[in-house]
Amino acid sequence: MDDNDEFWVTLRHSHIAEVISKLITDFNNFLVANKAASASKSKGGVASIQEMKATMAALPQFQELKDKFSFHIGMSQDCMSAFDKLKLAISAAVEQVCCAIV
Repeated sequence: MDDNDEFWVTLRHSHIAEVISKLITDFNNFLVANKAASASKSKGGVASIQEMKATMAALPQFQELKDKFSFHIGMSQDCMSAFDKLKLAISAAVEQVCCAIV
């Protein structure tokens, strides 16, 4: 990752939920803009990271963009896995309650 990676520059300071939403939106925009890509999915686009991965696997002609999307999708999935595994949602809720009390 560096400042030449437009995904990284755009998403690096965002919350993980925003990152996933932005990746899905950008990918759906990509499908609309590229007829070869949009032929692989319905008109509604993709709704999840898993659908994005499956669609990108079917698009060898877009290798550079495919690599960027794949990298950032993988990072997002790893972050969410760590978040779930460490039960950080519970910790965040406790932290918010503590802040409200003080």
